[in-house]
Amino acid sequence: MRILFSLLPVLALELAAQPAPVVRWRTTLTISDATDERAAELGKVFGLATDSAGNIYVADIDNSFLVVFGPDGRFRGQVGRKGRGPGEFQGPSGLVIDARQRLWVRDTERISRFVRDPRTGLLARYDTAFTQPIFADWYNARASRVASNGDYLHPTPSAAVGAQKRVLRYNAHGLLADSLMVPRRPNETTGYARVAINENTGRMLRGLDVPPFTAIPSWDVTPRGTILSTGGDRYEVRETDGTGRVLRTIVRPVAPVPIVAAERAESLAAINRRIDSISVPLSKVEGMSDDVRARRLPTHYPAIQSLFAPPDGTTWVRRWAGADQRGASVFDVFDANGRMQRTVILPAVILDAPTPVIHARFVVAAVEDRETGGIRLMRFEP
Repeated sequence: MRILFSLLPVLALELAAQPAPVVRWRTTLTISDATDERAAELGKVFGLATDSAGNIYVADIDNSFLVVFGPDGRFRGQVGRKGRGPGEFQGPSGLVIDARQRLWVRDTERISRFVRDPRTGLLARYDTAFTQPIFADWYNARASRVASNGDYLHPTPSAAVGAQKRVLRYNAHGLLADSLMVPRRPNETTGYARVAINENTGRMLRGLDVPPFTAIPSWDVTPRGTILSTGGDRYEVRETDGTGRVLRTIVRPVAPVPIVAAERAESLAAINRRIDSISVPLSKVEGMSDDVRARRLPTHYPAIQSLFAPPDGTTWVRRWAGADQRGASVFDVFDANGRMQRTVILPAVILDAPTPVIHARFVVAAVEDRETGGIRLMRFEP
């Protein structure tokens, strides 16, 4: 295995003496409607977080509160309720718990912070809040982050179509310090096609801009206050600073993985149904790629599916699972210096959104039932 690690202005080439180990983790907890009645009442899950005691915090954007499950998967309590007062939510998302065990919750208009309630031991006591930008893209399941110095890192604050993504940095007092720009990638997409209804309005056709299995850019903000990003079309991850300067690049030679035939056929059938349901000529659809119009799918998975920057400074690069790993999630784990440590295989296909909670000793993630569409929460450990 050959890992290329560059740190400007110095270029270093490291040859791993031995292949990185492959570690298969196991499922140690499942929370679903079959295990807890409160799990059955969950709406859309738009945030996950875990505290030092192992409690799992779940942002329910439909019901406008947080549900807390204990390390054993049993319901422990609720944080907040629907409303506009202190400690209340309109649409909670983007959960993150910092090193001081304070829970940050992103909402439609503000960011709220909660500390430990001595009565319950949960991070449920309202502490403070600050206002987020007007027209912020609050309706997304990407986790916020907290930098190593305690700054709150607010991702994707602009919902404007085509706007460059960025991260706003707030200090401990809720004052805006600066912003980090996410590098643009040539293969960026809007995420949807569109049919015009009249001069001013239209109908969005999500998922019809590019075919399934098309490489999609992915990014995250690190505890160092830098941006990790990839185009996904090749195995390359760049780390950039606030000015856009490339600090280092992680490159790993990985052979293209053919798409599982049954999975490709299923996706092609689904996109055919979507296209056939459009009631206007395809010439009137804006934002649809030529590949979608031709109903043409890739033959190989992209090199990278997504990437994450956990609080410990590591980088988790998710690869598409091929036929030999179908039904699993495969991650390459790099240390803070860009050296590959291991490959971790989780025995389930987890969702990238809400952002999974990634720790050296466990991963907590949402998993969708392909038949029912129901969501269950799962914890994985070595």
